[in-house]
Amino acid sequence: MTPQQSHQRADIMLKHGQEGWVIYRRLRYAGDGVRRLDECPLWDWVHEDYRAVRIEKTHVRTPLPIEHFKRGMELQLASGAFILVLRDGSAEWPLLCAWGASVGGVELSKVSHWRWPHETEWHPAYTETTEEKWVERLEVES
Repeated sequence: MTPQQSHQRADIMLKHGQEGWVIYRRLRYAGDGVRRLDECPLWDWVHEDYRAVRIEKTHVRTPLPIEHFKRGMELQLASGAFILVLRDGSAEWPLLCAWGASVGGVELSKVSHWRWPHETEWHPAYTETTEEKWVERLEVES
């Protein structure tokens, strides 16, 4: 083992237990895949390879598709205005909406919530997912 590999192993071991870091291990001579390291690791540098990965989680909001919005729905815009859908979302883009005497198009990105007129609860006009991205990776170079 070279001094550089020794330092890389030490860096990986130091990342164990730090927030945002995950340690993965893989048996060196068997193809059983990569597994996460347990809470109480028994480091086996002879038979296993280790990798420390810093994961960053980001929340992504995706607007609901135009087909979701139907005639008669009430929409709430990010600006706080309430509007009524005049046509099905699949019929025309942008949505044709009205409130009182004004009629115009509305972009999906401006709609924050929706509901049916007989409901009291507003539903979000987006789906929210959490994406994990590897930001930094530490491995022992061969």
